[in-house]
Amino acid sequence: MAGDAWSGCPAPAPPGPVTGSALLGTAAAAAAGLAALTVAVVTRRPALVAADTAVARSAHHLAVRHPAVATTAARVTHLGDGRVVVGVLTATGVVLARHRRWRALALVAVAPAAGTLLCRAVRARVARTRPDRALRVADGYAFPSNHATNAALAAAAVTGVAWSRLPAPARPGVLAGALTVPAAVGATRVLLGVHWPSDVLAGWLVALTAVPAVAALARRRTAPHRPCRVWN
Repeated sequence: MAGDAWSGCPAPAPPGPVTGSALLGTAAAAAAGLAALTVAVVTRRPALVAADTAVARSAHHLAVRHPAVATTAARVTHLGDGRVVVGVLTATGVVLARHRRWRALALVAVAPAAGTLLCRAVRARVARTRPDRALRVADGYAFPSNHATNAALAAAAVTGVAWSRLPAPARPGVLAGALTVPAAVGATRVLLGVHWPSDVLAGWLVALTAVPAVAALARRRTAPHRPCRVWN
């Protein structure tokens, strides 16, 4: 016989749908975008201030003129609540533990925690105030949005660990849901007047920094490094 059967080495695992370098590239690009956006917020770049103000004003007028929009937004925004996200991640972790998918479980546990810490660090550093026309009470600083960060972290982490096990026909629908939920939560934060649009964008960038970075690190730490014995 020829090949791996004579080498004493296990056959190499097929490559995953996303390589480690691609994950690191995504994380680096998101981190660079977050850094640039943070600088623009801190320095109050006129273009950013104008865009934030215009979108926030339009969203406020829409919510005031159409109470049903505000009511729907107030319900949908709870998808980004900490308790909801923790519940989703916990349920996902239980399923992964039952199937002994330890690397995936580590991603679901570590990536959202890393993203939350990054979000808190940026919030404390920037200390941005919220818009003054809020339709509901919200505490804390504005940038980045906690709800937008939470929703994006959960969507990215859960989709990431489920992707390789999904049948091909189901993937477009799952991807659409993973994009729709954070987008909807982010929109509600602006409609309710508790965040500027750039706060929401920053939350998404936090998730796109944390989840791919942790996923890439997990792949590196679990990659085999021991040399194989070759039988002659």
